[in-house]
Amino acid sequence: MGRPSRPKADLDRTIKLYMDRKNNQMSVNDILRLTGVPRATIYHKTRERNEI
Repeated sequence: MGRPSRPKADLDRTIKLYMDRKNNQMSVNDILRLTGVPRATIYHKTRERNEI
């Protein structure tokens, strides 16, 4: 059995915070604590979006 997936809204919110972290003054650790999304997921999803 694999890990449960995150709802798309949670991932979208996390990626938005991550991509805008210079303006929102949040560190990656702040975003991780706030959203609960794993660090690897954030990096994987942002890499996917940058490849489009």
